[in-house]
Amino acid sequence: MQGDVKLAKSALEGLAIQVYEDSKGPMREGVQMFTKSIQDLNAYIIKSGVAKNIGRALSKGLKQMESAGKGVIEFGKFATKHQV
Repeated sequence: MQGDVKLAKSALEGLAIQVYEDSKGPMREGVQMFTKSIQDLNAYIIKSGVAKNIGRALSKGLKQMESAGKGVIEFGKFATKHQV
């Protein structure tokens, strides 16, 4: 039985090596295509100004959150002082 298991394990390892060798090229091409797509998307975002618009929107949102936070703090001070 041990010999049979060893032969089966060896056959499985051989299969795994062959699958890897046969798919190495297509997998590399897929990764390269994905990388190029991300680079193209990045270039488009920079060129189109989308990144600046996102930055402006985030900045505006953070300023609104800061303003709201100040109101909450002031209410907390008032509530504490007047035991509301």
